[in-house]
Amino acid sequence: MQETGSMDEWSSDRAIKPLRAPPEGYETVGTVLYPYTVYSLRVGVRRLRGEPLQLRLIVYVDMVRAKGLLGDAMPETVEAPRGAERIPARLSPQQALRLARRTTIYFLMRKFRIGLPPIIEVEEEERAYKIFLLVEGGGRHVFDTLTGVLEPL
Repeated sequence: MQETGSMDEWSSDRAIKPLRAPPEGYETVGTVLYPYTVYSLRVGVRRLRGEPLQLRLIVYVDMVRAKGLLGDAMPETVEAPRGAERIPARLSPQQALRLARRTTIYFLMRKFRIGLPPIIEVEEEERAYKIFLLVEGGGRHVFDTLTGVLEPL
């Protein structure tokens, strides 16, 4: 990987709204905030055959592992919990945008026969943390508030 960004370059006071609560019998003992940048992209695809396409894609960029993931929608956000442990971002905002564009191009190459490079415009950008809870109940676990996955430590 090339140079890494610093936490000073990426900051947010927003968190992706939790969709799941820990199962009954588990007590929350800590909160960890994990950084993501989410892009809503308008993409113009010029195909080898057929009419050009206009698409709207959502790309989530994991700011720690440097991975781009396609999403269904822009996340609803809330104020980030105060006093939570924040994992520092390893990517700068510029690196995150490059990764979002690369993820988009790779997706388009698998889905369509592209004649020319796509035209990619950022419609919306949201910097937010994903919330993980440290819970106790039959041992210590990490709970993902979006997927509901409970993993032992």
